Amino acid sequence: MIPSSRMRTKPYISIVMPCLNEEKAIGKCISNALVGLSKLEKLGHKGEIIVVDNNSTDNSASIAEKMGVRVIFEKKRGYGAALKQGIKNSRGEYIIIGDCDNTYNFRQIKSFVGLLEKGADLVLGSRFKGTIKRGAMNFSHRYIGNPLLTFILNLSFNSKISDAQTGMRAFSKACYKRLNLKSGGMEFASEMIIKAAYHKLKIKEVPVSYYPRLGISKLSPLNDAWRHIKFVILYSPTYALILPGFVFFILGITVGILLAREGRILFNHFFDIHTMGMGFLLSNVGLHIMLLGLFARLYTQELLGLPSRFLTNNLLKNLSVERLLLLGSFLLLIGLVVLGNVVVVWVQNGFGELSKIRQVIIGANIVGFGLQIIFSSFLFGLLSEEV
Repeated sequence: MIPSSRMRTKPYISIVMPCLNEEKAIGKCISNALVGLSKLEKLGHKGEIIVVDNNSTDNSASIAEKMGVRVIFEKKRGYGAALKQGIKNSRGEYIIIGDCDNTYNFRQIKSFVGLLEKGADLVLGSRFKGTIKRGAMNFSHRYIGNPLLTFILNLSFNSKISDAQTGMRAFSKACYKRLNLKSGGMEFASEMIIKAAYHKLKIKEVPVSYYPRLGISKLSPLNDAWRHIKFVILYSPTYALILPGFVFFILGITVGILLAREGRILFNHFFDIHTMGMGFLLSNVGLHIMLLGLFARLYTQELLGLPSRFLTNNLLKNLSVERLLLLGSFLLLIGLVVLGNVVVVWVQNGFGELSKIRQVIIGANIVGFGLQIIFSSFLFGLLSEEV
């Protein structure tokens, strides 16, 4: 009887290469990929190479076709759009993606597949743990751009990777479907890691060599960097909105309360009613930003399927339209009582001069708190599908 381990079919491998005018490098990349696949075939794997032509105007597609690999055409421009089309048409249980500009060596794919077989969901080829060849990466990208983007992503999503922008990765088809990636541009790379971190998937890194590219670079450094940063901010409302809003709110309300009764000398300077007014204004802005963060978090959870962490999850579970309405109405009532008291004094004085500026500022801001929360409760209900 043949042992079950010998009967088990090894996962099929699909190598997907997005391509835009890479006639100088595409042939070499395919040759290296064929060598990489042959190494895997000795271990029982089978595989394919897919080149996704993204509206090339040179001979890239014809070179790939002559070398016998599958060529798929994607008219919509963009790194992410090309990869999604290639992965959609792939047959592999394991997917390996890599740029076809000769910057990555596809002969190294065996180590990627090995980590997938050991249980990794996503394997990243780390250039910073590997070898960056002379001339492959300029100073600003190597010591500023890539480290900064990686730091922001690690800080925002509690990941521990060394190269967030690597163009060589491997993952299972099941992992890819779970991530439900949407981006069509270069931010596709960040979205993959962000969602993998959100879903607590097992991310591993393997050292890779990084070579000078052949041909002209399609990157727009500042524009692409901003798109990555913007994507991280949009997917991290806790750090981008909730925490800054909370800081503004606490700082503003503290200043307002300290000066609510009278001016004070603080840090050898006299602060009075003007500073109090600015403090309450800052607290209102902070509350508004926190509410925006809450709605953004609901969006990422309910519509994008990204799970919340413990504190946020408990907050969302304990909030409801009714509770927000009750809180907002309570604050609105308090604010109206404070303002009403000012009006009564004004009437009693025959609508003459008043010295109740502090009370007006306090009452008006509390009314602002209440109204923001009341009207926000309806949007909360819509986003949380609380009907």
